[in-house]
Order: sequence, then structure tokens, then C-alpha cells
Amino acid sequence: MMARRASSLRSSCTRCRGPSCLRRSLPIVALLLAACYRWEWLVEASSFAATPDVQVRAAPGSALAGRGSLLTRPRPAGPSPGVWGPRSVSRALGMEQAVLLTVRAGPLRTTMLCTMILALKMLYVSTMVGMYKFKTGSRPPEDAQLMKQYGAQEFGVMRGGSDPNDVAFLRRLTRSLANDMENLPMGLICTWGSLLCVSASSRPLLGEAHAALAAGFALSRCVFTIAYAQSAQPLRTISWAAGVFCQLGLAGLGCGAALGLL
Repeated sequence: MMARRASSLRSSCTRCRGPSCLRRSLPIVALLLAACYRWEWLVEASSFAATPDVQVRAAPGSALAGRGSLLTRPRPAGPSPGVWGPRSVSRALGMEQAVLLTVRAGPLRTTMLCTMILALKMLYVSTMVGMYKFKTGSRPPEDAQLMKQYGAQEFGVMRGGSDPNDVAFLRRLTRSLANDMENLPMGLICTWGSLLCVSASSRPLLGEAHAALAAGFALSRCVFTIAYAQSAQPLRTISWAAGVFCQLGLAGLGCGAALGLL
């Protein structure tokens, strides 16, 4: 009896394809990421050579206070498109030299768009996990009164009538969400850290490389989630490896820009 039930669970894992909305979401994510390039945010707004007027007031008692109360960096000739304003300026609090930083609109919009997509993806997957826990009776007993149509909730240990397909799909969603918790925090830290370091550089190609790696990281993580839900292999492994590659690329790009190696 137990062997027959285990074999049915294994077969249901291979047949489990998940909701169709997961399959339909991949083209939408790809179109959103491609919009960054289509609207010329990276070509026009990543020209680091055009910098606006930046003014910094020296802090009282600092080394800059004796040289005048206002430091001005002149505007170069030509327009300065794509400046994200208000201008980002760090104060010179007792430092020998003021640090001026202007975040460009192209890489910033791409980074924010990727962050929003990944946050919405995690929210959607976590909501699906909660719903399938109700369907399989895996919620705490006190949650049964919230959605009575799913019956008693006993952490999944006392309920034997659950659909094996729902149980298998819940396991896939849970493991996919756990993998996101392992990769997304450090990946987003590398993404935003790389944005700050690249913004301090004068090379526009670094901004384009950052935007491409950030978009690749977001797209690969979305593909990984869909591939895990659809039992798609080797697509799942390829998308995971692509996400790790983009994450390491963002970390290396940020370190290279910060140390002046790029």
C-alpha cells in the first residue's frame, strides 16, 4: 500500500505542471526588461561624460571650510541627459575631499525595474505556497476558520485525502521559494552596490554592462522559478547558473569600478 502511494507521488511529480499563469508570465517579464533598451535609457542616459552642476557646502570646522564656503564643479559644454534628480551629493563631514556622486537614470531605472519584478515574483510564489498549504491541510489548526472550504488544517500530518498533485506542486513551490531566499538577497545587494560604484566612474560602458547584468539576473531568476514549477530540466539548472554568473559579474563590476581597475 505504501509502495503504491509512493509510486503515485513520484509519477504525480513528473506530471505536475502548475498553473498556466506561470507559463504566461515569462514573455511579460522579458518585455519589461527589454523596455529599458527600447526606450534608450542605456544609450542616451548612461553618458557619464555629461555631468550637471554640483555644489557642496563645506562642513564647519572641516579642512574645506578655510577655502571658501562653496565648492562648484562647472558644467561641461553640451546637454546632460538622463540625470536622476535630485542630485545625489555626499556631504564633506571633516573629510579632506568631497565625494560627488551622480546616479544616472538608465542604470537606475533598470535596477529598480529588476528589483520590482523580483519582489513581485517572490510575493506571488509565497502567496501560491500559502494557498496550496490550505488545499493540502498543511496550515496550523487555527487557520481552518479562515478558509473553511478546504477542511481541517493539521500541518499536513493528519490529512490523508489530499490530491497527490497538489502535494507535489507545494513541495516544488516551497523549494523554489527557499532557493530565492538563498540567492535574491545577496544578488540584490550586489546589484545596488554595483550601481553606486559604476555611477562614480566616467566610463559609459560600465553603466550599460551593469544594466545588462541586472536584467540578466532578474530574467534568469524568473525562468528558474517557472522551470522549477514545470519540472523543466536542464532549463532549471541553466537558469540557476546564469543567475549566479550575473551575480558574480555584478560583484566583479562593482569592485572593479570602485578600485579603479575598469
